[in-house]
Amino acid sequence: MKKSILFILPFFPYPLVSGGHQALYNGIIAVKDDFDIYIAYRARNDEVYKNAVEAFKKKNPSIKLFPLLSEVHKTNLLISLLRKVCHYASNPFRKRRYNNSNNESDGLCLAWLRSISPLDKHWLRHISDLTTNREFDIIQVEMPWMVSQILTLPLNSKRVFIHHEIGVTRRSLEICGKDQSEYMIACRAFADYNEIALLNKYDMVVTLSSVDARKLKEYGVSAPISVSMAVVSTSHQTDYVPSNGKRLVFIGPEEHAPNLIGVVWFLENCWARLKEEYNDYSLDIIGIWSEQKRSEISKKYQDVSFCGYVEDLAETLKNAIMIVPITIGSGVRMKILEASSRGIPFVSTSVGAEGLPVEDAKHCFIADDPDTFIRSIIKLQNKDIQRKFVANTRNMIKDYYTLSSLRRNRIDIYSQLLNLNQL
Repeated sequence: MKKSILFILPFFPYPLVSGGHQALYNGIIAVKDDFDIYIAYRARNDEVYKNAVEAFKKKNPSIKLFPLLSEVHKTNLLISLLRKVCHYASNPFRKRRYNNSNNESDGLCLAWLRSISPLDKHWLRHISDLTTNREFDIIQVEMPWMVSQILTLPLNSKRVFIHHEIGVTRRSLEICGKDQSEYMIACRAFADYNEIALLNKYDMVVTLSSVDARKLKEYGVSAPISVSMAVVSTSHQTDYVPSNGKRLVFIGPEEHAPNLIGVVWFLENCWARLKEEYNDYSLDIIGIWSEQKRSEISKKYQDVSFCGYVEDLAETLKNAIMIVPITIGSGVRMKILEASSRGIPFVSTSVGAEGLPVEDAKHCFIADDPDTFIRSIIKLQNKDIQRKFVANTRNMIKDYYTLSSLRRNRIDIYSQLLNLNQL
């Protein structure tokens, strides 16, 4: 009889519109034939969601879904709008007060506290009902802001947390260079302390790189730590055709803060200088970005285009050089693995490439300051360098990041968790 796993996710992992969706989906698909799989998540019950579920079930009919769905009513939207209007009308100085220099820091502190706070009552009731009415051998929680889920999980299941991005690491990078108030320092310390304490309540913590595993031990995680990996498909690989190196791409949605911060850093520090030397450079940003941010960037910077979510990523990436100007965060960048699998040369920061077995000047260029980043992009006009990077990164993907490798890895982790020789 198969063992059962309940995956507790913050959102439905299909379609694969982001690196996070890909990581969640692949982790499930890798072991779907070895376990009875259940997925709990939140979603808005609209046509987009219904179509996604229909497509998912066609591919994975044996997987059982337990969503907490929310309905959107026009009446509720009107009431919400009226409440906001009344709220702002009653306080005409609100905008001025929140536009002061402390606004960004206060927002950052609030995000830190939310990342380790208990989840809302409707969700916790949903999970409680699910785990009370059914017994699961393993309950797996994923994504950093879900870490507090452990506070309501039953003790009769093995509880594992997949850590996609270590909050302690990200907060240490976010606070650098800021005017640190006593409140900001206290909030960061409080969030760090609680994250480690919550992780130690799990029966196992899984990181996506050995670098993150080492960091968690240094931070004080005493729970068993295992290392897993991401996975990307190699079925779409074709013979590589070098490009002129003048078309740059960035992959990632605006809602993931490191993406927004990275793009802004690149545009503010590199783009104008790069265009001064070679005016025919262009930049395509792939992923969901707000209309406000798209308009703001397009007005300020020449030859920057937004592609939104693309169905055929391979076609969109053709003849491109990818940039990964990520300056905060941890975990593994799916955008780099996608580029490596699809034969796309890239330039990354050290933070962007952290946790991946890539070497500077062998698999890619790694650059942490504007001058080096610009020079690295220009070097990739060289077609021989493009060919070398593509060949080396494709070999890396075959060695470490296939679905069969992930399956063996996760089965080994679950066997350790259940104290079994092999599942």
